[in-house]
Amino acid sequence: MIGSFLAHTGRKEEAEASYIEALRLQPDNPLALNNLGYSLVERNDRLGEALELIQRAVDAAPDNPSFLDSLGWAYFKMGKLEEAERYLSMAVGSETKSPTVHEHLGDLYERLAKKELALKAWQKALSLSQEAEQTARLKSKIGAGSNK
Repeated sequence: MIGSFLAHTGRKEEAEASYIEALRLQPDNPLALNNLGYSLVERNDRLGEALELIQRAVDAAPDNPSFLDSLGWAYFKMGKLEEAERYLSMAVGSETKSPTVHEHLGDLYERLAKKELALKAWQKALSLSQEAEQTARLKSKIGAGSNK
């Protein structure tokens, strides 16, 4: 929980150190596994290791939409788009209220040249977003997508 707070406040290096410490104490902690893996994915760093960490989290909690999103996002970053679509669709299918999950699915659809699906996912993300930075990013994506 400390790591999540640190990550949310922009202290990513401290957050990662917190996740590593949590895993030292509890090697199978699914939240720490997922969050450390997702942090690595977001930095495009050690994607293979990140994928393994996140997969362990999903194995421990296979219905957790945040973990499924992380796994799909890792596959997306690795260019494994079919696997990315599988897990991101599962995450969205769980009726998640996370704008990030919907944004990730929109980004995948954009990469797959599925313009209408991308716009729909981004619009859903925008309707759920409460963070100014994410809202601005989504509006930009929707504007760019509508002009293509």
